Amino acid sequence: MFNQKSSSLNALWAQLIIQELLRNQINQFVLSPGSRCTPLTAAVAAEKQAASIIHFDERGAAYFALGYARSSGRPAVLVCTSGTAAANYYPAVVEASMDMIPLILLTADRPPELLASGANQTIDQVNLYGSYVRFHFELPCPDEQVAPESILTLVDQAVYRTMRSPAGPVHINCMFREPLAPSPLAKDFSQYLTGAQRWINGDKPFTAYEPSINTIKDGSIEQIAKLVNETTNGLLVIGSLSSDADREAAHRLSQTLNWPVFVDIRSGLRLGLKDINIISYFDQLLLSEKFSTIKLSTIVHFGGIPTSKRFELFLQQNQPEHYIHVAEHPLRHDPNHSITTRIESNISQFCKTLLGLLNIHEENIYLNKYKKADNAVGEVIDKHLGDDPAISEPAVARIVSTHIPQDNCLFLGNSMPVRDMDMYADPAGPKVSATANRGASGIDGNIAAAAGFVHGAQTPGTAVIGDLACLHDLNSLALLNQISNPLTLIVINNKGGGIFSFLPVYECREIFEPFFATPHNLTFEKIAATFKLDYYQPESKDAFASDYKTSLNSKRSAVIEIRTDRQENLTFHKLLQEKIKSAIDKL
Repeated sequence: MFNQKSSSLNALWAQLIIQELLRNQINQFVLSPGSRCTPLTAAVAAEKQAASIIHFDERGAAYFALGYARSSGRPAVLVCTSGTAAANYYPAVVEASMDMIPLILLTADRPPELLASGANQTIDQVNLYGSYVRFHFELPCPDEQVAPESILTLVDQAVYRTMRSPAGPVHINCMFREPLAPSPLAKDFSQYLTGAQRWINGDKPFTAYEPSINTIKDGSIEQIAKLVNETTNGLLVIGSLSSDADREAAHRLSQTLNWPVFVDIRSGLRLGLKDINIISYFDQLLLSEKFSTIKLSTIVHFGGIPTSKRFELFLQQNQPEHYIHVAEHPLRHDPNHSITTRIESNISQFCKTLLGLLNIHEENIYLNKYKKADNAVGEVIDKHLGDDPAISEPAVARIVSTHIPQDNCLFLGNSMPVRDMDMYADPAGPKVSATANRGASGIDGNIAAAAGFVHGAQTPGTAVIGDLACLHDLNSLALLNQISNPLTLIVINNKGGGIFSFLPVYECREIFEPFFATPHNLTFEKIAATFKLDYYQPESKDAFASDYKTSLNSKRSAVIEIRTDRQENLTFHKLLQEKIKSAIDKL
C-alpha cells in the first residue's frame, strides 16, 4: 500500500510518479547521477519492484533505454538532472521518434524563479525535444494546491501516449525546489491525498486506458483481395516488423500468395527461415538487369522501409501500377512517393482478414525465376567466401549468421554492418531476432542500444558495429557489466568510415581520405581491458569463427576486434558482386 507519510512534498510527488509507472507495468528505470533529480532517484531506489540501470552518460543511458524498448516492447524510464543532462537525451529521442519506439523521459528542472536568471546548470527545458515527442508536459514545482490525482492521470496519459500508435518518446519536465534529499522526518499527507484514496487502497493505475486496434473496413479489404487475386506478377515486401504476431501472420500470407517475398534483415524473417517464396538475396539480384528491370503490377509492403538502397532505385525505375503499404501508424513512409494505397492497420489482423478472402495462388510468373537466381547467389557467396581464408567484412556477416545461437539476439550497427548482414547473411542459419537503429540511421549510441536490446530481450546477444561507431560510444562499454546477459561486441576496425568508399565522393581523392574516411590508428584491446571485458583479435576467417564460439561459450561480455583494410574491403565487395551478377546473367 502507498505510504501517505513522506519527508517532503517533493518526495511525495516523486513517489506518486514512480508508483503509478510501476502500476502501469513500467518497471525498468535508467538513471544518471545528478542533484536536481534526487526526489525521483530516491523514489526509484525505494521501490523493490523497480529495476535500475545506472549510467553516468545520459546519451548512452537514453540509447540503452531505446534498445531495451526495441526488444521488450515496453518503454524504459529515463531519469536525469537539469541542464545539458537532458539535452544529451536528444539523439536517442530523435531515433525513438522516427522508428516509433516507446520511451519515457523524466527530466528534473530548476524552479521558475531560477530560469533565465543565470542560475547554475539551468537551461530552457520547455518543449526541449520539439516535435520528436508524442506528449510533453511541464510539471510545476510540487504544491498542495495541485491535486495528487492530476499527477496520477498525467503519468497514465504519458504511458498511453508512448505506447499507442505511433509509439514514441514522451517527456515530463519536473521542476523541484530545495530541499531535494530525503529526510528521516516524515510528514503525514493523508489529508492532501483524500481524493486519491481509491488509488491508495488498490493496486491498479488511477486511469486505465484500453488499447484499440486499427483495422480496415470490409469494403476496402474486399477490393484489395480482388486486386491481389487477379495479380499474376505480384511482389510481397516485408520490412521491419515489431511483433512475432505480425511476423507469423505475414509469413502465412506469403505462403498463400505464392509471390516472391523480399524480406529485410529487420523483418524477423530473413534469418533462419529458408522458405520457398522468400528471396533472401533480393538486393544482390537487383545487380542484374534481368531483375532490376522487371515491371511488377502489384507490390504489397508490410512494415518499415527496407535497408536495401538498390530496392529504392528499383522502385524509382519501375513504378508498379499498385503499391499497397500496410503499417500500424499514419506516417508517410514513402521516400520514393510510389505508394498508391496506404493502409493504417494492425498488420496481423489485416493479414488474417485478407487470408480469408484470397484464392490459393498456384503460380506466380516470376517466382521460379527469382528462386533459381536466389539459390545461385547463395552458391556464389559460399564459394567466393570459402575460397578466401582471409577475413572479410561480408565473411563476418556470413559467419555470425551461421554461428549465432538460436536463442540469442542480434544488433547491427549502421553504415556497413547492417547492409552486409542484409546482403550476405546465410538464411539457413539459426532463427534470431535482428535489429538496428534505422530511424535516423546514426552511428551514435550503438553500444548502449545493443546493451539495452540484450537486457530487454533477456537473452545473450551479439552486436556487429564499425570502429567509428565504437569510438562514438566508448562510455557505454561500462553498461556491459550491468546487463542481465552477456553481449559479444564485434568491432570491424577498418580505421575509418568504410561506407564512404562505396559513395561517389570516393573518386574525389584530394578530399576523400582526410574529410570523409577520417583515418585513425586506434585499436581496442586496452579499451576492452579498461572496462574488464574479454578481448579477441582474430586474423583469419577460421580464427574469427573459433573466437566467436569461444566468446559465446564463455557467457561473458567480450570485444572481438576484426581489423580490415578499407581498400581491400571495397575491392572484395566489387569482385563478389561481379561474380554474383555474372552467375545471374548466365541463368
